Amino acid sequence: MIWPTAEVQTPLGTVGIWSTNADHIGISTDDINNYNQKSPITVHGVEYNLRLDLDGNGKVIHRYGSRAHCIGGSLSNPAWKKIETIIPPLVMVWVKEHPEFLAQSKQIHREQQRERLLGEINTTQVKLASLKNSLADLDAEGA
Repeated sequence: MIWPTAEVQTPLGTVGIWSTNADHIGISTDDINNYNQKSPITVHGVEYNLRLDLDGNGKVIHRYGSRAHCIGGSLSNPAWKKIETIIPPLVMVWVKEHPEFLAQSKQIHREQQRERLLGEINTTQVKLASLKNSLADLDAEGA
């Protein structure tokens, strides 16, 4: 199953978004179709790669960022403030304008949960059959 993805234009640059359920939206400067390629955003004249995770209300629950052309160069607090003031609200507007985006991820999540539950039922049925066989063997020994 492929999670829904999209690109959202912001004043800082283009970001990719995806959703794994209605209560999670990921944002990244990674190319959604090729995670080895980056499309950095620009904040205060500096290019950054970033990853944000939002809850279903648009609140940032995880953030990671670094300078695009520098190993280990982290973002300053003013850069984070600008990013978090601009990008999550724009992404949430886009998501609200495209309700099919979250609906698709919610459906995929339900299908995955269903498959997991069916697997657990199958495992339980196999165990139950084994226990019944063990009980029958024990009863046959006593007869």
